[in-house]
Amino acid sequence: MAEVVKIAAVRNVNIFEVLETRSHEIRAALFGKGDMVDQENVEAQTLLMQVVLGSVMMKAQIIAMDEHDNGLRGLLDFGHTNGHAIGAITSPDLLHRECVSIGCVLDAKIARHLGHLSQASVNRLVRYFDLYDLPTSLTGAQGERLTASQTCMVDELMHIMSVNKKTVGQQKG
Repeated sequence: MAEVVKIAAVRNVNIFEVLETRSHEIRAALFGKGDMVDQENVEAQTLLMQVVLGSVMMKAQIIAMDEHDNGLRGLLDFGHTNGHAIGAITSPDLLHRECVSIGCVLDAKIARHLGHLSQASVNRLVRYFDLYDLPTSLTGAQGERLTASQTCMVDELMHIMSVNKKTVGQQKG
């Protein structure tokens, strides 16, 4: 779901809105009783599959439009460079999806700091990850519970990101 939220946030407003307006149904499909077969469960599972398929198709379209990674494909890196660095430090405590959701929020906060994104947009992204029980920070009760209170120092994160395959000079990939 972290990937679905991420792709929707950067490229598909329709899926992004469905993730909010129909979160109860999607959550039921994700976290509900998977062994129950009734009409409501089938509809929720169908909705979940449509959202995931829409996300996968959008990702494939971005890759097809930018096969040689010249720009547009960089959208797919949203949350990943920070997320991979966080994962390198916190492994095995955090799962990839948790690192991606935290990384997306960090990237959004950086964009807000640089004047490219509003605080309302950052808050909305956080709310969407929260809807699907994904962490948005390493601090606070959830972050400390997930990482056994490990810390990710900025210098260590920057060092890890500096060896990322998409980093060019001092520009984070």
